[in-house]
Amino acid sequence: MCGSYLAGAATATFAVGSTGTLGPIAAQTCTAYDPNACSGQSYGTGGGYSYNWSSNNTNIATISGSSTNPSGTFLGKSGGTAIGQGVIANGTGCAFVADGTLAVQVPTASRITQNINNQAISGSPYCQAGIAGWLRVVNKIVTDQNHTDMVVGGQTLTEQVTLPQPNAFGISQAKIGTATTNAQGLFQDTFYLCSSLCPSSTAKVGATQTISDSLNGHNYTLTNNSLVYSCSSITVNGQ
Repeated sequence: MCGSYLAGAATATFAVGSTGTLGPIAAQTCTAYDPNACSGQSYGTGGGYSYNWSSNNTNIATISGSSTNPSGTFLGKSGGTAIGQGVIANGTGCAFVADGTLAVQVPTASRITQNINNQAISGSPYCQAGIAGWLRVVNKIVTDQNHTDMVVGGQTLTEQVTLPQPNAFGISQAKIGTATTNAQGLFQDTFYLCSSLCPSSTAKVGATQTISDSLNGHNYTLTNNSLVYSCSSITVNGQ
């Protein structure tokens, strides 16, 4: 054996409380006059080896399960980046290291990925008979501390919306709801305004949306979203 490399994933991105895997780690084998020289001219891979995995920062990620498998599996402990190090040895004095990146994500904010519906509405099912307004439905995804999308299913999201009192439309509270991310990390968010002033009013009312995210037994409050309601649009963070 004269070297090693990660034959599989060299980067693992996963959430706090979830696991990510590096590798497997593989050996580079060489020809040499001394079969235990740990150097020579490469000719391939193969053979029987032992393995040992570790993390350079166990506050961010620790080994999950066995550390002696060809692949290393790590558990996210806190947000940040660590190095997962795999050592492969042949039992006759040759040992080599291959490193991979462990990127542990913390739910931090949300962003719109797609507009599903954006239109004027009147009457049922959103408004009372004779009352008009505006409807907007979007797909969203949670982003982490580095503004990277979190493709993580099973996140439970709970919403609160704070409106100024009084306001131009006389709205006492906005309808709120819950959602759960799918396997792609996506969830749907619905906003609507119903007012006797619509559709002719040009008034606008700002509001603050707060989303709480529960994931793997941890609770997070995402960065607030700024909403603006009107009879002809509903924007989220200016979009």
